Amino acid sequence: MSNIGFVIGNGSSRKQFDLRQVSRAGTTYGMNAVHREFYPDNLVCIRRSHLIEAINWNLENRLYLHTSNEMVTLTKNPNLELVPPIPFVPSHINEMVNMWKTGSYGVLIAAERHDIVICFGMDFVGDNIYQDSDNYWRDRKTDYAPHLQQVGKIIDHFSDTQFIFIQDIDTAANALDNKPNVSYDTYNNAVKMLLT
Repeated sequence: MSNIGFVIGNGSSRKQFDLRQVSRAGTTYGMNAVHREFYPDNLVCIRRSHLIEAINWNLENRLYLHTSNEMVTLTKNPNLELVPPIPFVPSHINEMVNMWKTGSYGVLIAAERHDIVICFGMDFVGDNIYQDSDNYWRDRKTDYAPHLQQVGKIIDHFSDTQFIFIQDIDTAANALDNKPNVSYDTYNNAVKMLLT
């Protein structure tokens, strides 16, 4: 298990952050349309429209492209990676497999592989950085409750893994601060850490 994995969410808190800084520091896990500005090592696309966009960009031949079994069957693309199974028994409707969010899978894959998971743009509030662009719902607010609950269960399950949320704004990630393996830091401190 390598030490640090970087999960790149698409929350607005990372809007001014240069993602190229994380590519030099460790393995990256991005979601959906992040490839429009940065190629992570791993890209997770669960919804069909995002997956088709990624395939149209030929990303499955440039990086690890993760999706659901349903999407692998639908596309019949042999170069896709399956997201891992949920490693715990769901105890709430928000934890059922059909409710799982792309970002939750990104955190899960990173947690399975790394001792430290650093999350950028995992705000759980506000707009998606790509809101109102191609393949995103227009004028529709996202319900982050399932995503937050799923990430909370991942954090509980991987109790020996440290999860660090990078944020400069008040985000719903603060709902996770009662967990002993969760901490927070600023983008400025993250940049200093990445450049040393």
